[in-house]
Amino acid sequence: MKRLFSLSICLLALATAMAFAGVITVNNPDFEVTTGASGSTWTGTPAYYMPGGLFNGWTYLGQSGIMQPGTVPNSLFNTVAPVQPPDTTSLTFGYAGSTIGTGDIEQAVGTVASAGDVYLLSVEVGKRIGYSVGTISLLINGNSVSGTPSACAPTSGNWAVCTYEYVTTASDVGKTVTIDLHGASGSGAQASFDDVSLQDGVPEPGTFALLGFGFLAIVKLARRQK
Repeated sequence: MKRLFSLSICLLALATAMAFAGVITVNNPDFEVTTGASGSTWTGTPAYYMPGGLFNGWTYLGQSGIMQPGTVPNSLFNTVAPVQPPDTTSLTFGYAGSTIGTGDIEQAVGTVASAGDVYLLSVEVGKRIGYSVGTISLLINGNSVSGTPSACAPTSGNWAVCTYEYVTTASDVGKTVTIDLHGASGSGAQASFDDVSLQDGVPEPGTFALLGFGFLAIVKLARRQK
């Protein structure tokens, strides 16, 4: 009975730790807060706005900003961006990159608490008709890290959910974590981004396996003690 109790306590502690894995706050994740971006600040059709620097939660670097293409379908996209609520009737999204230079949209979201934390970045990435697809990543203290991106291949005129995973190391502890949305430079280079989310502490597959084995062990011990 003592063994069964001890094992149960350990599994409960592990499950509790897993439960604390949660969503990190991303300010203006869908680029819908456009206070200050109105009137003469919007140019062209579709409407573009290049705020430059910090604006409504994001830092816009180089050739980057926000866009309102109008109703869909149109010359940019076949579908509303993004595909899930609450933005089914809203069209503002971030863009980066152009024919004259690269662009980045960044947001610092906190600091690394411990080694072994798993950060999972999820972004709706759009492929403007006739244009390229951008990249998403995390920076630690402003530097690129070796994360694991998912295959990100939205079809022309559409959007796809793309992810980027990074497991922190001991040298990352206490350093700033920054989301980076990047668009290249050149002909047909303009990346589109929407619905940004970030999770921290997501257990690796091995953790789930250990938890499963633990529960099986409890069942076996309980049967033996009957």
